[in-house]
Amino acid sequence: MLQTPIITPQFKVSLAGRHVLCLTIGLACCLSKIMPALNLGAKRVERAPILCAKNPENMIGSCIVHCLKKIFLAAVTLVALPVCAESQLGVSVSSDVVTLNYSHSSDNNSQWGVMGLYNDPLRASLIAANFNVVGQAGESSELYTGLGFKAAIYDTFETAGSLALGGSIEYSPSEWSGFGVQGQLYYAPSIFSTKDVDKYLDFLIRATYDVNAQAKVFLGWQSIEVGYEGGGSDIEIDKSFNLGFSLYF
Repeated sequence: MLQTPIITPQFKVSLAGRHVLCLTIGLACCLSKIMPALNLGAKRVERAPILCAKNPENMIGSCIVHCLKKIFLAAVTLVALPVCAESQLGVSVSSDVVTLNYSHSSDNNSQWGVMGLYNDPLRASLIAANFNVVGQAGESSELYTGLGFKAAIYDTFETAGSLALGGSIEYSPSEWSGFGVQGQLYYAPSIFSTKDVDKYLDFLIRATYDVNAQAKVFLGWQSIEVGYEGGGSDIEIDKSFNLGFSLYF
């Protein structure tokens, strides 16, 4: 009689790791396809919406849409994994910007996530995927820290991307009666960015409150800036206070 194989925690971790790797490779491939489609020596012209990719010849838009599909498929597949950890779905809004994010934490202290952002007045957008190793700062500490990277593709007046290094922090002690703080910082120099991007800086800090065991509300400050070679002003994809909530399941 055939025996049903037992799926061990090691298999879960390996499978999740493969999907995170595929997601990162997908973003890298998307960037590699975008770069040849751009004339790096040409003068910058007025930006035009490229995310719709209705024109089959619009190579850049097609690559971004393809990348979004890969991120969605990876997220759906990971959600379908055996339940061994916690997932989080969040949304934040300001007067001009909306941000959506999804993250998944596994039993082996690894965390991956995807996010999307849209700035209406600037008509700028960003998609990103991140991977961190997270854990308690001490054996009995209520301070959680993470360290890893974030791969981001952003569309301002031109499309470019960065691989940023950084991490996150979360502190919510029991004596604070449900209140806590969260923060993250990612930075990419020019060597980890495409085209003539000189730097990418992603900073976030929030004050949170536990509505219940599976929901938080927060007030935060988010700043995402892209600097370009030549000493011009940085492009602020987002720089604002925002309100939002996170759901845990």
